[in-house]
Amino acid sequence: MAEEPPLNREKPPWSKRLRRRWKRLRRKALGLFVRALIWTLSLIPFSWSRRILPSITGVLARPLLSKQILKNLDLAYGEQMSRAEKKSIVRKICRNLGYSTAETLALFRGRLPRNSLEGGASVAAVKAILDEGKGLILVTAHMGNWEALGFHSAQEFSDRAGAAIAKRNSNPEFQKIAERTRAKTGMETFYQDDSPRAALKHLKAGGFLAVVPDQDMRALAGMFLPFFGRDAYTPTGPATLCLVSGSPILVTTSFRDDSGKLHAESFPVIRPERGAPRHEEVERLTRAWSEHVEQSIRAHPSDWMWFHQRWRTTPESLKARKERLQKEFHERREAPHS
Repeated sequence: MAEEPPLNREKPPWSKRLRRRWKRLRRKALGLFVRALIWTLSLIPFSWSRRILPSITGVLARPLLSKQILKNLDLAYGEQMSRAEKKSIVRKICRNLGYSTAETLALFRGRLPRNSLEGGASVAAVKAILDEGKGLILVTAHMGNWEALGFHSAQEFSDRAGAAIAKRNSNPEFQKIAERTRAKTGMETFYQDDSPRAALKHLKAGGFLAVVPDQDMRALAGMFLPFFGRDAYTPTGPATLCLVSGSPILVTTSFRDDSGKLHAESFPVIRPERGAPRHEEVERLTRAWSEHVEQSIRAHPSDWMWFHQRWRTTPESLKARKERLQKEFHERREAPHS
């Protein structure tokens, strides 16, 4: 008995188009719902949301985030930090999310009080560098509230153009929300996958450019450098921008005091060395800002977002990803000729 030919399981073109349209429709609906929710919640006075939300996130976020936070704290500190201290950090992080949410809601309506962050010596440090006229690459971290830090920078240095390099969101509606919120703070948005020309032009004009490169971003150019004693894939974008533009790097982070108020702290400025071998200079600059970020986290461990998988990418996984992307690229190039 002859075997039946295998069934063609490939779905027809109209089915693929329908799935894509349905996916876009879901993203649109979700984005509109979230925007309406944010707008509604932002009507709550900041003084109220700041008192209420930390208690809510302190309860709701803990069961969702504690496992990953404790895992990362174990990787970073091992037995140098007791289990009780690590659990205390979990509680503080979950509570701090409430403060950050309240601040972000106020930012959404452009109503975050200017006294919600204490700039301290960071203001003078940033001003001194901007006065040089070479622009500034402001490296920060996912600590305290980095969006609020950008807002206060734009307010404090309103005579200089401010911009942020952000990761493009898979949901265009969420991306629009973030763009509009930053625009209300006076910050322009560039994206990681954009051409660097706009960012370089911004720096050449003497503006400041905020980047938050302290997460594992394997889609970007990077290198493995020690972070809390473990090799972590670290983006080299800030260093490359520094070399090409001549703009110095300043690491400035935010942290909270016991009342939840934000404070800013800055580290020694990092400058490019003209004439140094490019690869060596990229590594030196990247290592320098990464060490400053680690120093800030060690000083304020309850303020960093420990639930991110910072050590996810390994040399093996990065190599496998590059090989897979190369294979997909060649398959797409050969497809029209097959």
